[in-house]
Amino acid sequence: MGLNRSLGLPMLTFYGTSMILGAGIYSIIGQAAGIAGESLWQGFLLAAVAAVLNRGSKV
Repeated sequence: MGLNRSLGLPMLTFYGTSMILGAGIYSIIGQAAGIAGESLWQGFLLAAVAAVLNRGSKV
């Protein structure tokens, strides 16, 4: 009774997108907050849209 080692396209897509967004959040949050101030959430929303479009081109 072993584990089934398979990742489908949806799981790989979500994994890749989360890696892109996670790396961005941890690496530049301080600089982004200093520049964007109160509009920081809009910057992250724009980055999320760009990441989704970027992962779509690599699938």
